[in-house]
Amino acid sequence: MQRTPALAHPPSPQPSPACGRGGTAKRWVRERRVRGSRRTFHPRLDNVPVAVRRTALAGCVCLFVLAALPPPARADHSSWLEVTTPHFIVASNSPAAQARLVAEQLERVRAVFQRAFPGMRLYPDVPVVVLAPADQATFADLEPKSWLEQGAVGRQGMFYRGPDVNYVLVLIGAAGDDRYRVVYHEFSHLMLEDNYKSIPLWLNEGLAQFYANMEIEGNDVRLGLPSQYDLELLRLNRLLPLSTLFAVGHSSPYYNEAGLGTMFYAQSWALTDYLMFKNGTAGRGPIDAYLELTAQGLDPVAAAAEAFGNLDQLQIALQNFVRLSAFHYYRLKAPMRLAHGDLRTAELSPAQSEALRGDFLTRMGRLGQARRLLENALVADPHLPGALQSMGLLDLRAGQEQAAMTLFAQAASEPDCYLARFYLALALIHSRPDAAKREEIRDDLNGFIRFNPTFAPAYAALAEFEAEQGTDLGAARHLASKAVQLDSHNVQYYVLEGEILAKMGDFSGALRAARQAVDEAQSARDKSAAYMFLGRLQETQKASPASK
Repeated sequence: MQRTPALAHPPSPQPSPACGRGGTAKRWVRERRVRGSRRTFHPRLDNVPVAVRRTALAGCVCLFVLAALPPPARADHSSWLEVTTPHFIVASNSPAAQARLVAEQLERVRAVFQRAFPGMRLYPDVPVVVLAPADQATFADLEPKSWLEQGAVGRQGMFYRGPDVNYVLVLIGAAGDDRYRVVYHEFSHLMLEDNYKSIPLWLNEGLAQFYANMEIEGNDVRLGLPSQYDLELLRLNRLLPLSTLFAVGHSSPYYNEAGLGTMFYAQSWALTDYLMFKNGTAGRGPIDAYLELTAQGLDPVAAAAEAFGNLDQLQIALQNFVRLSAFHYYRLKAPMRLAHGDLRTAELSPAQSEALRGDFLTRMGRLGQARRLLENALVADPHLPGALQSMGLLDLRAGQEQAAMTLFAQAASEPDCYLARFYLALALIHSRPDAAKREEIRDDLNGFIRFNPTFAPAYAALAEFEAEQGTDLGAARHLASKAVQLDSHNVQYYVLEGEILAKMGDFSGALRAARQAVDEAQSARDKSAAYMFLGRLQETQKASPASK
């Protein structure tokens, strides 16, 4: 049995006197002393005041607010620059100093997670590109299509996780007290999901919110600070039964409906915060034990009873916890180590900035605006690889396979545009290829997998292709399973694996994949695909008893 990793080994705590803003320190935090600690999620304990407002998050695309900076007047769209760090690319039409500040803060957050989670694989594998418009008008030009449909909501940023790139959109001129709160939350999700095969939803959200409440001042980091909003919400409402909390999945109304979801997030944070400090006892704490049990496949409710003890007593302890007048927190040092030259600033040409924004808008579903930007970019620079590749994606989505293949082939001929070869193979698949082209598709996709063995879409594309050919369903199933393993939250991969298993006559395995798809589904599109697939399988079983 593989042992799930504990996240840190704390040194002895070093208490410091209470200090605060406006004399409110002691109402929210108190000094925490733990003796004999060997394993816990965090390295150090101390006390610092805080009273922050909580942000509820769900799904892959979430909001966040970055540091308050004075909003400048609307900048010229063509005046974009790029700040490159070891782990991020920040593109902005703001002054260079503001763009560099965003880049430095993102590196600082990464240093925090590297310090708090020693020895763990730190996501992401694919690039993180930060679009940081300087003003509200430029920001509005990049907002996702779904935000436009909802009207003016006053959002200030988002995190988009894609198979080949992660995008961050943030308004540099954003103001407010919740600085960086949501980006901390999303970094927690990315790291936890990348290191744990299975983590129950309540704990995933609870840990993410635990980290969302942290404060960073220079090299000093404070973790486990309380959320005033959550505390007030929990004090005014009846807590969910813990058996209900532990059983919540992605399709549950407690996760998706506004009122119920708010309580779910708040209570997940409170229970996680309560257990994190119990996790400071000698040996592996209750959260570590719980993760081991769920990794073995034990039901989340049963695992909780075994790891946390009597759930009725835990419910009472949690009710008492949210009514406390002072709370514990951790403290650690997380210096950001950037060598000279690690922050590089360069101007982007108008074509380069248009290509970047066009690619982002393509992923946000604003296809008309994306096409106009990409056309402008290609008029200015007909050989710009990023613009060629993104325009190819637009054509592929529009069913124009031949035009897409031409664009992908042009992009693939340019250096450092390896993804274009993958997209070219996708376009070939859609073009009803002959025998020679089918071998070319196999060679391209297998070559891409060798080049980047963690790129789930390549496994899924090859699995779908081999399943359609029908010559080796066993290999197709293995490829689909690998795609699921690499991206366990992609509903389409579960459906693909289930379809292949059904073709192989393994209806029990297909039903299991379908139910996993239903549980993972969050968007209306994914839910529709998952439930339709499950329904087809159930109808097939009814019509053919021999397949049961």
